[in-house]
Amino acid sequence: IPKLGSEAGMSLVVFQEEFTGILAKSKQEYSTTLVPALNELYDCPSSIEVLTKGSPIRAENPVVSLFSGTTEEWLLREVEMYHISSGFLNRFCYYMGEQKPLIAEPREPDLRRLAAVVAKLALPMRSARPSKQYVLSHEASALWATEYARLRQVDWGGDEVLSQMMVRLPDHILKLALLYAVTERTKAIEYDQLIAALAWGGYQVDVVKRLFGGSPVGPSRKERRVLRLIAEASGSMPVSTLHQKVGGHIRAEELRFMLASLEKLGRVRLTMQATRPWVSLVEQEA
Repeated sequence: IPKLGSEAGMSLVVFQEEFTGILAKSKQEYSTTLVPALNELYDCPSSIEVLTKGSPIRAENPVVSLFSGTTEEWLLREVEMYHISSGFLNRFCYYMGEQKPLIAEPREPDLRRLAAVVAKLALPMRSARPSKQYVLSHEASALWATEYARLRQVDWGGDEVLSQMMVRLPDHILKLALLYAVTERTKAIEYDQLIAALAWGGYQVDVVKRLFGGSPVGPSRKERRVLRLIAEASGSMPVSTLHQKVGGHIRAEELRFMLASLEKLGRVRLTMQATRPWVSLVEQEA
C-alpha cells in the first residue's frame, strides 16, 4: 500500500469547488467508503487506510482540512438523510453570504499580500518547537462549564434534522477558541477568546437553522428502496422479512439504524407482533 506522510504526520488542504459533488459521489455504489473515510479523518486518527481496487492508500497521522462551497438550492437538492444521520454534515462549519456584484473584469490577485498574511499566521515547524497542551484559563473554564451545559440541553423544537446537525457545536466552539489561542500566542485559552468563539457558535446556529431547520430532507437511495418494499407488502411486514428482501445490500445492523431514523422522521412505525418486530408505513399528509 502506498504510504503517505511520516511520523510527524501529513497535513492536507483540500479545495472542492462544488460541495454537492461530494454528496453526489457518496450516492454511487462504488463510493460507499467516501463518507465513512471522511468521518474518520475528522478525528485525526493515527493512521487511515482506504482500500480500493485501483490504488489503496495508507496515511500516517493525517490532518485534513476541506474547504468547499455551493448554493443553498443545490445543497438541499442533493442532501439525503444518510448524510445527516451518519454524522457527516455536522462535522462541517457553515458560512453564508449574499451574492457579490458581478465583475466583468476582476483585478489580478495580490499574491504578495496574501503571502504576507500566510507568513504572519504560520507557526514554527513542530521539529523546531515542542508540542504544547492548551488549557482553559480560570475565567474561561468557569464560563465554559456553564455554556457547555446550556448547549447540551438545548431543545430544538422536536426537529430531528436540526438536533443532529447541532450535536458537534460545542466541539466546534472549543476548537475555534483553541485556534484563537494558538494564533494569538497566548499561554492558555483566555476568556475573551472563548467569548468570541461562543458568538461564532450563535452564528452557526443561525446558518444551520436557515439551511436545514424545517427543510424537507429526502430519504437516501437505500431508504427509498426499503420504503418501496414495505409499500409493496401492503404497507406492513416483519423486519426479518424485510431484511431477507434487501438481501446482502444492507446489513442487519444498518437496517435497524435506518428504520430507527425513518421512525424519528415519521415515515415508518416499529411495533411488536407475536414477539416479532414489524415495520409499517406511516400515512403521509398530502
